[in-house]
Amino acid sequence: MTTVDYGGTYTVKTVPNIVAPSLTTTLSDTCMGSASFGLSFTGFGATGGTTMVDQACVRRLDSREFRAMGLNDVALALLCQSEANRKAVESTGRSCPGMERAAGPAAPAAPSAENNAVSQNLMNSGDQYKDPLIRARLGLDKMPELTALKDR
Repeated sequence: MTTVDYGGTYTVKTVPNIVAPSLTTTLSDTCMGSASFGLSFTGFGATGGTTMVDQACVRRLDSREFRAMGLNDVALALLCQSEANRKAVESTGRSCPGMERAAGPAAPAAPSAENNAVSQNLMNSGDQYKDPLIRARLGLDKMPELTALKDR
């Protein structure tokens, strides 16, 4: 057996221990997601994380709440902001509230009586929607300013 004697000094460099942040969501009615990462190499380590909002999920949750309040036309108009949902509604011969149906090569099917009633109700009662965001989503004109009403 051979013995090696070393009389100098030496330094051992290793990668640092890192732990990526643990990010979670409740997965129920938050429409949030998260991602985290970690990177380590000799002499340096870094971690990070982020959260994001799933806008399609937000649209579905908002639509569900409008429907629960009896505002089915608002719920449908909100869902129709998604191209896939709009195409699905139009494929049944119906149209999304506040949106013109794109002209296609085939003649559209006749809309149902229920859809006609909803669309007619939306057109006739546009003033019932006071919220500017809802009015914008439905394609309704802005409400007149209060100062303009005082001048009448």
